[in-house]
Amino acid sequence: MNKKPFVKRYGLNSILSFLSLLIAKTSTFFTFQLIQGKSDILWGQYSYLFNTIMTLSFFSTFGMNFFLSTFATKAKVKKEVHQLKLVIMSVVTVFTIVNVILLTVLLNTMGMTLFFDGFDTSIVVISFLGSIFFSIFTLINSILQGLDNFKAISFSTGIQGLISIVWIYIFFRSENLALVLCALIVSCGLGIGYQLMSLRRSPILSQERNKLSIGEIILFLRKNFGKWILPFFISGLVGIPVTWLLNKMISQTGEFEVIGVVNSILQWRNFLLLIPTVLLNAATPLITEIYIKGEDKKLKKIWVLTSLLSGFVCTLSCGIVLIGSRFITSLPDFWHNEFFVSLITAVVISATYVSGLLISISGKIWVGVKLNLFWGFLAIVGYLLLNTRFDDVESFSYSQLLAYVVHLFLTYVMMNRHKLFSNSVDQRIS
Repeated sequence: MNKKPFVKRYGLNSILSFLSLLIAKTSTFFTFQLIQGKSDILWGQYSYLFNTIMTLSFFSTFGMNFFLSTFATKAKVKKEVHQLKLVIMSVVTVFTIVNVILLTVLLNTMGMTLFFDGFDTSIVVISFLGSIFFSIFTLINSILQGLDNFKAISFSTGIQGLISIVWIYIFFRSENLALVLCALIVSCGLGIGYQLMSLRRSPILSQERNKLSIGEIILFLRKNFGKWILPFFISGLVGIPVTWLLNKMISQTGEFEVIGVVNSILQWRNFLLLIPTVLLNAATPLITEIYIKGEDKKLKKIWVLTSLLSGFVCTLSCGIVLIGSRFITSLPDFWHNEFFVSLITAVVISATYVSGLLISISGKIWVGVKLNLFWGFLAIVGYLLLNTRFDDVESFSYSQLLAYVVHLFLTYVMMNRHKLFSNSVDQRIS
């Protein structure tokens, strides 16, 4: 891989990833701002349901997004088309089983109370369908990312984001949560349609026509479930589900308006992470490819460059937003300090992105699991301890910053301990 094609690929991937994520983040951000302007209670309810859908979606995909992306890149590099189809069918099998279990849990009274206490049946049905559609959308995007097809990702995400904005703008006036939530189903459905057309036109997937047997799929799952799928799932348990759990805890002690404030702060934090996420998405298939080939010097350079660029851009964005925060946010002044803490947290998160990717693709997935579990433990325990002295919003903001700072430090310690830049080629992804 010479320098010019690499720079060209990275630049093009970055631009396309930026466009798709800009639309996705803007649509989510715009939705929250639109609903907040209508009603504080509706804002809080939608915030809670949005986090619930994202949590159900995580359980629905069983943490297989990165697994799909990594093996798609491996298949592309080593031209293992049969292996890629085997991975896709294995993911479809796990996805089907998990969602049958998830639906059974939701139909149970205890499950209904846990996730949707206080909401009617139509909200439950639409939320579950929304999580299914969003899960399929993200899983296919993972395959496209692994195949380096950022053009398809950009267009499908653009379709999903724009349709979502238009739908919500039309129906939010009725203050009917069911109609507003339908935006996710409609927009993801159209996005999935475009994704499937892109996959059908993918050269690598059209190279082999051999059908897979059920025995092959079961054998593959037995070999890789504990090695890849399960650790990715456990590792992801401390992401969106922890945020949902904290929202659930806040809803037990406070009002829905407080949940709305917490999620508004989170949306600003996520918006600041837009460009760092773009850099990570663009670099993921390239870093995976370089790692598989064993080009350690080039890998280290990319890791340093992407980490520094990510941290610099996020810090610069943080400063700009902070200066104009009193004019561009609708948060009350007495929550301005918590808003500042959330922006600092975004900078800390951006510094861990590429390092976390390296730990995963190096096969040290259980190391990542331990790091993420410890982060989740700190986030929850920190919130509970701080909540005895501070209000819900302060406790949430400070505990998040503390957890991510410790997580950043331990990530670099583990990278040094496991010498990620000095493994031999035969230890790469297999």
